[in-house]
Amino acid sequence: MTDEDLAAQVASNSDAALLPVEIDVKAIRATSNLSQVKFARMFGIKPATLRNWEQGRTTPEGPARALLTIIKNDPEAAFKALQITTRS
Repeated sequence: MTDEDLAAQVASNSDAALLPVEIDVKAIRATSNLSQVKFARMFGIKPATLRNWEQGRTTPEGPARALLTIIKNDPEAAFKALQITTRS
């Protein structure tokens, strides 16, 4: 399924969650100033999965996409909700 197909499907379904069609995982992680391994572990993502997302081999879907959108829009809320007290 292409991004265009996904966008069309979401647009035609009024019950679909409104998540961004494109998501720049590498840019989201970069704003946290964390390594791939630290970012992945903090948010319960396998480091290999994060690497694949960042390199465009695969794309995050469903809950992972929602979590990344939250991290992008309000990282402090994500840290607080997940009770992450340190980023070192």
